[in-house]
Amino acid sequence: ILKEFNSKEEKEAYLKLVRNVKKVMPYAKLAAFRIQMMEDNLNQLTSRRAKKKYIKATEDAIMDEFKAQLKLLSRSQGKLLIKLIHRETGNTTFEILKKYRGSASTMFYGMWAKMYDPDINTTYDPIEDYQIEYIIKNSKLE
Repeated sequence: ILKEFNSKEEKEAYLKLVRNVKKVMPYAKLAAFRIQMMEDNLNQLTSRRAKKKYIKATEDAIMDEFKAQLKLLSRSQGKLLIKLIHRETGNTTFEILKKYRGSASTMFYGMWAKMYDPDINTTYDPIEDYQIEYIIKNSKLE
């Protein structure tokens, strides 16, 4: 695919995308795993209060573990992470937040993200994002 570029800038942009995908993909896979694990555990809980308590404890644990690492991501890597979370989970970041945090928190996070450019309602389209899909398949990141 590197031979298909018309200019040096296009090639450099693609190589940057490769680096970003390789850096962000493990976080997207881990997010999908954690969400699935949390969903399985929530299905075993019966009371609404226990579910809320479990969601809050899980959120705190994830924040403690990954907050420092995720703060180091660039804006383009953050945007890419939002797309890849949609690719891995089938839900946008907006839908995930709304399900576990509620509408008010989701609106707050959405406005906060907009200040830094990303949109939490971004979707992943394998046709539109064909380069990302190509990188994932060729780098064996699946």
